[in-house]
Amino acid sequence: MNTYTPFRAVAAFMLAALCLVIFGASTTFAQSNNRIVSTQNKEAHGENHLGRDLWFAIPMNFSPTDRATKYFNVYVNSSQNTTVHLQIGNGAIIQKTVTAGKVRTFTSPTPKNPSPEIPLGTELYSSGVVEQKAVHVWSDDADIAVYFLSRRDYTSGGTYVLPTIGWGNEYIVGSYESIFDPTGQADWPSEFAIVANQDSTVVTITPNWDIRKDGLRSTIEHAKKVPFNVILNKGECVQYQTVLPFYDGECDLTGSIITSNNPVGVMGASVDPYLPFPDGYGDYCLSMLQPIRSWSNTYFTAPFAGRKFGGDVYCVIASKKQYIYRNSVQVAVLNGKGDFYFIYDDNAASPASIWASDAPFELMQYIPSATFGTTGGTIRNQGDADMMNVNPADQYAKNILFQVPTIDLASGQTDFTNYVNIILPANHESKTTYDGVLLSSTANPPNVSKVEHLPIINTSWEAIRLTYTVGNGEGVHTVASDTGVYVYCYGYGTDDSYSWNGNLGVNTVNSPDTIPPIAATTGTCFSEHVNVTDSKASDSKLSSIIIDTIYNMSSNIDPSFIPGSGVSNSFYNLHILDSTLEAYASVFIYDIAGNRTNVVSTYKPQLVKISSSLINFGTGSVGATTSSYDTICNNGSVPYPFKATNLRLLIGNKGFVIDSIGADKDIPVGECRIFKIGFSPLNPTTAFDTVEIVDDCSTTFVAGIVGNGGLPDYTLSDEDFLCHQVDSVAKRSDVAIINVSSNPLTFDSVYVDDKIHFGFDPTAPLTNTLPFILPVSAQHHLEFSFKPDSVGNFQTLAHIHNVELGWKTAILKGCGQIPAAVSTNMYHSDISTESSEYLLISSRLESGNGLVLLPPTPNPATSLNGSIQFIYGIGSDTPIDLTIYDILGKPVATAFHTSIQRAGIYQIDFRPALSLSNGAYIYRLSGGGKVFSGKLVISR
Repeated sequence: MNTYTPFRAVAAFMLAALCLVIFGASTTFAQSNNRIVSTQNKEAHGENHLGRDLWFAIPMNFSPTDRATKYFNVYVNSSQNTTVHLQIGNGAIIQKTVTAGKVRTFTSPTPKNPSPEIPLGTELYSSGVVEQKAVHVWSDDADIAVYFLSRRDYTSGGTYVLPTIGWGNEYIVGSYESIFDPTGQADWPSEFAIVANQDSTVVTITPNWDIRKDGLRSTIEHAKKVPFNVILNKGECVQYQTVLPFYDGECDLTGSIITSNNPVGVMGASVDPYLPFPDGYGDYCLSMLQPIRSWSNTYFTAPFAGRKFGGDVYCVIASKKQYIYRNSVQVAVLNGKGDFYFIYDDNAASPASIWASDAPFELMQYIPSATFGTTGGTIRNQGDADMMNVNPADQYAKNILFQVPTIDLASGQTDFTNYVNIILPANHESKTTYDGVLLSSTANPPNVSKVEHLPIINTSWEAIRLTYTVGNGEGVHTVASDTGVYVYCYGYGTDDSYSWNGNLGVNTVNSPDTIPPIAATTGTCFSEHVNVTDSKASDSKLSSIIIDTIYNMSSNIDPSFIPGSGVSNSFYNLHILDSTLEAYASVFIYDIAGNRTNVVSTYKPQLVKISSSLINFGTGSVGATTSSYDTICNNGSVPYPFKATNLRLLIGNKGFVIDSIGADKDIPVGECRIFKIGFSPLNPTTAFDTVEIVDDCSTTFVAGIVGNGGLPDYTLSDEDFLCHQVDSVAKRSDVAIINVSSNPLTFDSVYVDDKIHFGFDPTAPLTNTLPFILPVSAQHHLEFSFKPDSVGNFQTLAHIHNVELGWKTAILKGCGQIPAAVSTNMYHSDISTESSEYLLISSRLESGNGLVLLPPTPNPATSLNGSIQFIYGIGSDTPIDLTIYDILGKPVATAFHTSIQRAGIYQIDFRPALSLSNGAYIYRLSGGGKVFSGKLVISR
């Protein structure tokens, strides 16, 4: 190890190749009695750098007592509309909506924003003290990118926050040495912090230098090279700092080895180093580190801009004994795990470089102090000390959405100049855009004053460096390519710098595991259980299960599953909410090696009905037979597998008979099947029955049948409880008895076949009291109850006895849903509050969904003048936007837009302009922190 020897050697090395082994496979499966059809798509070592669950800690910046100008910013962006949550330790949860492609900021108190979202006390000032100060940022339904900025006048630093799916069990710290002050007045140590998101996390630390006892800067608590343990619980973090240095070149925690039983997050930092000493301008250095499993054999770097004197500083850190090459020249021999070597380009500007080794290693890149490479005095470089761990070439991504921070200026400090470095294959410039502008274009992206192309020698790769005009560039930027690229951004103020990665990969590099997780489904009808495994000896084990998109389904993931923990088996469940509507779920399952399986589960309702809901044979006579014809029509979205045994009479002893059905054959979507019913009255009174269709999953009442043998008597109405939450009780009084005879009638008893799900109480309400007399032409209501105990449809018969004429039967039916299908709130509504659409939407709003959208109808749209109906609900006041895009993502029509719409259920009738030609489009509805999109077809 040689920390301060300037290195200028150059020797030959050839890079073999970089490749991602990607294969795709698709499998569709469903049980014969399971209406949910699932398709698996598998991908080996796919790119990934985003997550939904992120934790970090805040290592000390400069001084625990100097807070006058200090503040923290947490920047969050996403490609989807979402709601982001932030919590510190066990504190209150703060929620903010994030608009797709925009940034949302959480901050500590400043003169501009006195509200304390992130208290300054969240920063770690201690050494070796476990504290409940972990910062937790998460979204329940969208991948997010998070960046953290710690700012004090002239002392800035920040980092890309690695999501928990990118954590590991083994790290080697990248940091920088403590400042050496012979007077002992400046105590600015090298440091690192560890954060846990699981209880009973045992961390073993082998420090590379002596660690101080808290509050005693010269007292050793943990000696260098001697392992020790610390136990962290969920939400806890701990910081370690070196003792006060007595000589230059001491007290660097770089090379410290960290292992743990559960995955942890690690932040490398240095409080305010001169980089290197004695260049007398210090600046805070911070970077969240990747675990060893994410390291690679190959890295690319682009030099930091604006270095007038000298170049950059680099540190290579070993996973084993190995050789390190830069631009085909051997630059270091590392003697074993944790060994490291600093390379100082102090006499010349740094070239764009390829770094390679015969084994994985970690690469840190540093912005030196302002006077590095100068002769001192007032001559300075742009910027000041900062550090960043470099993303391995194997971890590049095709689509990157990253954030450039906005930094409040100190007194006497000029506006920051921002820069972006992009690394990619040179022949992909014409297929890569930055903020929508091709990198091969002669036009610069917005506010960019200079574009530089820096070839990487002996490779087909290049670095492109963008320089923004002073004071510009802050905010979200996007890079999109057909190949993997790497982005990092940085900026210089007066004697001040920040830098961070635009993307850091979370996969395991060079893993022998190229087999995606296995998903096996079981289930019946409207529910599905998906068992997930990655259990072979060579498998890297499960990392995450992400419910990416879901509609008209409820879901639950194995409550014992810990993301990133590397278990062999887990599961999740899906349940259809409304069996009459289509449903969809997309679930991504990752293993630690980065292989993924995408399970797409779809449901299409099998819906049939009889074209006439009531078949009335009129008045006949006992012994005579009359016939009637009706049709069974398929109004679902898939062919209905019809069999003669599916069609039956509910009661079957009232004189009705199904006379002719036809052959067993599927009924195509939109088509009908004719059947014949005969009626031969058994007595002179009125007879009732019901035609029903029965299949493996449900029974559907499709038509009532009525006929009379000659004498009028009384009629009963059926009762439909609609849908209710499982285990809830619903009561109605809608079973009406109407006396159509010429005499008063006496009713003395009621009997219900299914006493588990339906009930009748003869004591309450008073209208249920038996017996009672019903005068001529009068009607009377009886109240029944319904309590579903599972998802699905229920029905039974309520038998009502009349002393003069005997028994008749009413049909009771209802369905159970998860979550509740009836809202406790009455929402403002453009549609009927009794409609199934209202019930479904209100139930999902009650369960916490901020935005609910039903599939648009008709789709395809075939009429020249017809409208397309969008029905949606919002749980709180929110902006709403409904926009139509072509398949290239260009907006072509705004169906509806408002800056605020109050909570409720709404219907938008969109009339496609004649300028919209036939073809496929994308609709996108955003509001309530969510976004829904889907395909819309116009075929006129």
